[in-house]
Amino acid sequence: MSAKTATCPDCGGRLLPIEYGYPGPSMMDTYDRGEIALGGCVVTDRDPDLQCYGCQQRFFSDELRRHSRSTSS
Repeated sequence: MSAKTATCPDCGGRLLPIEYGYPGPSMMDTYDRGEIALGGCVVTDRDPDLQCYGCQQRFFSDELRRHSRSTSS
């Protein structure tokens, strides 16, 4: 599942990849264009990797893949 084709299961909004780390100028430009969400500077071993542009809900792409396979059967 690609973030470019995925939609939020809650509101149907566009899902953006979440970028972690201190945002430099390039990352901020990408954020300002609405292409990524910012995840913060503190990174753990299990952080969500997608965020809805509409409702701001965060998701794990592997869980969305499992959910979409189970509902499409």
